[in-house]
Amino acid sequence: MKRKNLLITSIGKLDSLPTWISEDRNFDIALIYYANEIDEGVKKQLETYSDFLFFESGFKYSIIKTVLTKNPELLNYEYFWMPDDDVKLVKGGANKLFDLAKKYQLGLAQPSTKKKNTSWKLLRHKAGVTLRYCNFVEVMCPLFSSKSLTACLETFSYSKSGWGLDFLWPTLIDEKSAIIDDIVIFHSKKINLDGGVLYNKLLEEVGKTPWQELEEISTKYNLSAEPKVFLEIYDNSFIGKLKKLFA
Repeated sequence: MKRKNLLITSIGKLDSLPTWISEDRNFDIALIYYANEIDEGVKKQLETYSDFLFFESGFKYSIIKTVLTKNPELLNYEYFWMPDDDVKLVKGGANKLFDLAKKYQLGLAQPSTKKKNTSWKLLRHKAGVTLRYCNFVEVMCPLFSSKSLTACLETFSYSKSGWGLDFLWPTLIDEKSAIIDDIVIFHSKKINLDGGVLYNKLLEEVGKTPWQELEEISTKYNLSAEPKVFLEIYDNSFIGKLKKLFA
């Protein structure tokens, strides 16, 4: 453990990885290579980028849970960010993401998103805003505090696709959740709500669709699929000052 924060995620391709990293990073990097057949070239590059490299096959949150359970020393960090490997940082940076989470004492957070390839309008970037307190953070790239991760880690295996976890997590923590508009990501993969390789794999291995997993979790925990913003914190830009004036 070299730094106070940890970027930990499953990864199979390298396109987005360089956008997460800066030379003066305030976080360690734990990568989980999930390919069934190891590409030695990719492996060598992952070794260059990472402080910890693991090899597990499966779905994102299930294998993150496996790695954290097998390596409990990794739970000693203050904050944890888990971006999908097709998520690119396009404004701000991971350092700032961790810093803002700590500054505002957030338990659960994520960067705002560009409009393209985003399922939820709520997550789209808003100019003039530092962050928005809300009741929803998508499984695409959540950030957890240590306390909130402890509260949520067991649930990582409840949904292989991850669907439904984003509604469940805010109900399990006693810290604030937020969308951080000072940071912007771009989801490079086109949204496919009807299938895709990952979800076809889910159907083959588990016999369920993501929609069924979402419905099961929503029913079991009596969840409401109504993401909401409760409060906006404006920045000091011209737009931010105007919004604050007329709020």
